[in-house]
Amino acid sequence: MTEFSTTRPGQPVVRQDDQPASPARRSLLKSSAAALGAAALFDAVRMTFPGGVPSAYAAAPETTKAVLGYIALMDASPLVIAKEKGMFAKYGVPDVEVVKQASWGATRDNLVLGGAANGIDGAHILTPMPYL
Repeated sequence: MTEFSTTRPGQPVVRQDDQPASPARRSLLKSSAAALGAAALFDAVRMTFPGGVPSAYAAAPETTKAVLGYIALMDASPLVIAKEKGMFAKYGVPDVEVVKQASWGATRDNLVLGGAANGIDGAHILTPMPYL
């Protein structure tokens, strides 16, 4: 039978044969507490959303038409290439127009107008540029 020595509080318990106490119990308690916490979290989410968590996927896009503006810079090339290769039509938005804009200010003004007022619905812009 192994005898244990007494130590000060905060000191690990050491067996007489100088072997530290096994950390298996501590790791078992930690992993059990983590599993219990995760189960409680999942149960809370399930109770909050009984029909499931809403997702952003829909059967079809909200609209099939858009006017997108761009400034003729190299970083706008994905927009032009996507139009030329038919990527918009492939993903359910066949009526996309890609329109070159004259300047950052014109892009900003056309975004404010919106597509319904002969502006643009979206743009490929460097975020601060239209507002400088």
